[in-house]
Amino acid sequence: MPLGGEPPLDLVALRCARRHQPVLPGAFVAQHRPAGSIALLITSDEEGPSTDGTVKVVERLERDGVGIDFSVVGEPSSVNALGDMIKNGRRGTLSGTLTVKGIQGHIAYPHLARNPIHLVAPVLAELAALRWDDGNAYFPPTTFQCSNIHAGTGATNVIPGTLELQFNFRYSTASSRESLATRLAAVLDAHGIDYDLVWTSHGHPFLTQKGRLVDIATSVIREQTGIEPEISCTGGTSDGRFIARICREVVEIGPINETIHKLHERVAVADLERAEARTGCRAGRWPSSRGDTSRAGAAVRSSRREGRRGRRWSRASAASSTSCWARAARGW
Repeated sequence: MPLGGEPPLDLVALRCARRHQPVLPGAFVAQHRPAGSIALLITSDEEGPSTDGTVKVVERLERDGVGIDFSVVGEPSSVNALGDMIKNGRRGTLSGTLTVKGIQGHIAYPHLARNPIHLVAPVLAELAALRWDDGNAYFPPTTFQCSNIHAGTGATNVIPGTLELQFNFRYSTASSRESLATRLAAVLDAHGIDYDLVWTSHGHPFLTQKGRLVDIATSVIREQTGIEPEISCTGGTSDGRFIARICREVVEIGPINETIHKLHERVAVADLERAEARTGCRAGRWPSSRGDTSRAGAAVRSSRREGRRGRRWSRASAASSTSCWARAARGW
């Protein structure tokens, strides 16, 4: 959605609601006229560099001095059963690219070369085994993972001259970007390797305190499923890290994440249909600044496809993100 010279975002959202009632809670807004406004944001940039999408909308709202009272982010938060876990925070993410420099040569004359694969092997083993922190009451311990590694010319008789390794930290508030970068460099320097290190992306951890939104989401899930959801900050990052800058309460609710980023990543259509009836936007009560609650409605449409054993699956990514924002009447 372009952001230059258009109507205020709340008017844009209301117009979208009227045009696309199957997706946005426009019917509820038109019928009940809640004290405040509800908006739905669908973005595709959360898995990438996060330069557009939610981050741009949040920057616009910050510039206009606009805040959000409550936000429900559609993320695959469930583990074994729909609704068994909701998130009120996420770990930070820190990515980098390490280039290890060696000396290229013939594989039959290793004394004339320096193999960067051999050089990085003990370094990677130490980094993978290192305990970065112990986490805290809200977050699990920080983890380090290597995502890509490449070296070689393709020939089987050539020792490569360089190796490139891409890695990522998912870190708790017990660590910081600076502390992780310092400790990583200390390990590299201790092994005496020649290297270049470039930090490629970063997202801060966020935590919103348990409040009315968490209470309502928990109550709705309990009423609809009989499950008492766990409140957690585990898993990857999400658009919630941007929204939390201008929103006092953020929760993430969504389908089971068993196949997230695996081959044949999928969500059962039945779970999407059940999720419609289990989120605060559908069967729950939307919080307001006056302490009362309202009912909101939102429908979900998904593509359907016959899957294995006759089960219907949505081909949409299990990690796609949708955010439902509510603005209370105060200050609006």
